[in-house]
Amino acid sequence: MIAMSNRRHDTQSEREHWLAHFEKQRSTATSFCRDHGLCYQTFLRWRQNARKTISSTATSLSPKDPE
Repeated sequence: MIAMSNRRHDTQSEREHWLAHFEKQRSTATSFCRDHGLCYQTFLRWRQNARKTISSTATSLSPKDPE
């Protein structure tokens, strides 16, 4: 017998959609996830990964110090 998983497999565009939707809301991450059927821990990981991506992109685009 094969066990079925309840895990979601969201694409990058779906994660970006949920994060953008959350930013427009005036609710906590906990209530947002509950209202939309998202796993809170997974949502926090998406936010953390998005922040790392933004941070590394900003660092790579910053002007270099002249030597």
